Amino acid sequence: MASRLWWMSKQDSANIFPLHWQLVKQRTVIVTEDPKLHLVWIHNRIFIKPLH
Repeated sequence: MASRLWWMSKQDSANIFPLHWQLVKQRTVIVTEDPKLHLVWIHNRIFIKPLH
């Protein structure tokens, strides 16, 4: 089913914001090493995987 979820969302970049905007939106930035969580936001938290 995951291969068909792409059609449920827009394919544009209108909802992509820079990192400082996450703070404006009152989200807590959480650094994680889990690649599955990279740029996932849940309620008031956003998970970021740093580049090595």
